[in-house]
Amino acid sequence: MLKHKFIRNMNIKIQISLVLAGLIVLQSQVFAEEIIQFQVQENAVSHETIALAEEKTLELDKTKEDSDANIKDVQDLKGTIQTVEEEPGLLKSWLSSPHMTGDMGGLRSRLEKHGINYNILYYNDNFKKGYGGLNHQSGVRYHGLVDMSASLDTKKAGLWPGGTFFVQAMSKHGHTLTKNILGDLQYYDNTDLPRTNLLSQYWYEQRLIDNRLKIKLGKQNACYDFVMLPSGLSMMHVSQLLMPTIPIPAFANPGLGAVVTVNPTDNITFKAGMFDGKPNAELRSFDTAFDSEDGAVFIGESRISHAIKGYPGTYMAGYWLHNGDIAEITTDTTSTRKFKSSQGIYTGFEQMLLKENNLNDGQGLLVSGQYG
Repeated sequence: MLKHKFIRNMNIKIQISLVLAGLIVLQSQVFAEEIIQFQVQENAVSHETIALAEEKTLELDKTKEDSDANIKDVQDLKGTIQTVEEEPGLLKSWLSSPHMTGDMGGLRSRLEKHGINYNILYYNDNFKKGYGGLNHQSGVRYHGLVDMSASLDTKKAGLWPGGTFFVQAMSKHGHTLTKNILGDLQYYDNTDLPRTNLLSQYWYEQRLIDNRLKIKLGKQNACYDFVMLPSGLSMMHVSQLLMPTIPIPAFANPGLGAVVTVNPTDNITFKAGMFDGKPNAELRSFDTAFDSEDGAVFIGESRISHAIKGYPGTYMAGYWLHNGDIAEITTDTTSTRKFKSSQGIYTGFEQMLLKENNLNDGQGLLVSGQYG
């Protein structure tokens, strides 16, 4: 009896196992069918994507062909416009030329190609005293200045890279209000000086290390390297060009000197210079250069040029020392004191606050200040 019961239980277990095995096989087939369907569907999507991509590519190619055709048409149209454009007249061409004498039959271009540049400038000013001055005398004074300069770029001339020779001569004519009518300590006009003819500058500058280092030697106008703010040349009064308490040789009395300029970055500049203590511009400057009585002027300056929200600005600070005799700056010429040496510090800044029409032409509202 026990044997029959055991056999019956075994049959039940075998049947249950067969049923479970059948279910597993059935589920495996269903799962396999789902995988096959998913793969087929995925392949179908991929084929549709490829077909869509190919269609888009064809459309892009067609668009590109159309664009190329449009560009060709525009170029053809532009060429047609250029062919019918009229040549400027002689007067219009002369007025728009940067030089009054033009290219002089190609001479200027040939000289510039070989590193030679020249300029002849003429300044003409007329002034009338309004009020004040040394006396009640009134009148109109006229003066003019002829400025002739030439430079040679040594690299373009086939010599060596980084060198520049520069020479400048001036001729002043006319009369001034300063001496007998105004009596101002600084000239009221930056071209005002006694009538004279002088060789005002002759120097050589060598640029090294990608223009990061510059060395300039010769007779020179020191305010082009020191003290003067960038907007100074746009101002008429000399006070915007040079501080009267700093005895560096400047227009209209330049002198011999040496200047070293270092630009560690594009907007930071360090300069150091040594100049004749009391040059005589009407002489060649070698006669009185660095003598024991007038000594020399030493000057150092640091300068930062930076734009704040697109508005450019320049900030500078410097120190100077004159180790020769120097006269006191005073209106009382009868009791002028002399000092064996003098020194001082100075600072200055200019900052643009507003641009005209937001253009980069330098026009706008600018504020500046100096102390020294």
